[in-house]
Amino acid sequence: MTADAEKDLALRLGESLRHFFRLKLRFKDEDGSGLRPSERMLLMTLAHSQAVGGERLSTLSIHHAVSPAATTQLVDALEKAGYVERLPDPSDRRSILVNLTGKGREYNEKAEALFLGRITALARQLGEEDSNQLVRLLERILEHFGKERN
Repeated sequence: MTADAEKDLALRLGESLRHFFRLKLRFKDEDGSGLRPSERMLLMTLAHSQAVGGERLSTLSIHHAVSPAATTQLVDALEKAGYVERLPDPSDRRSILVNLTGKGREYNEKAEALFLGRITALARQLGEEDSNQLVRLLERILEHFGKERN
């Protein structure tokens, strides 16, 4: 491949990835919750957490790669809306755990069903072979950028 062709391909790939990552903005508030994407992500993290009793703010901050202050603001907004609650950490009195409320669990169930429906429709449209190839390529992209960060 020539240098010009390689550059053109890299630019096209970069543009496609940029559009792909912006897709979440097109579906803003599709579920009618009024939640921002960052708030939805935090709720999903809590729903899939294996931590007993909830997650510490510091863990959420690291997981989402945002500052502790930004995490606190997210949790404040979600707590005010009734999606999460703060509880004392029984193993460390200085720490607070964040846990889903019933409303938060209900939201996640609906959001996951909506997500699964969209992904199922995509898999049907692509077909089995293309879906498997897409998964393989996405895994390679994640591996590439994961190695790059280290």
